Amino acid sequence: MKNVSKILVLVLVLSLFTNVALAEVEVNDYRVELMQKLVDRTNESILQDVERAQENSEMIMEYLGDNFLSRFIVDAIIDSLVRTTNAKADATIRIGERLGITVVCVYVEYFVGYRTVEIDPLYVIAD
Repeated sequence: MKNVSKILVLVLVLSLFTNVALAEVEVNDYRVELMQKLVDRTNESILQDVERAQENSEMIMEYLGDNFLSRFIVDAIIDSLVRTTNAKADATIRIGERLGITVVCVYVEYFVGYRTVEIDPLYVIAD
């Protein structure tokens, strides 16, 4: 499961970075615009991950009830969610650094299963 997450993050980054790499970057504003598009795509992907984790956790809690087993499974879903979203965010931030653009994350709380989780959507800070 861990390797699958790494592969999915790599595919996402490569697909997103290809557009940036193939673009001819001449003007600073154009780089910021490209970075904003990359950040938007990453944030959309992160939101889909969160929604999927919420749906799966809700099904587990409904099916098994609120007990040790269901919480254990939900915790595993949350751990995977955090690892995946952090990897996506880190990769996008590194691309921004290479383009000379600051990208930051601000944690937002989401309810997943039986507890609150902080996930980090990204924002472009144009210098």
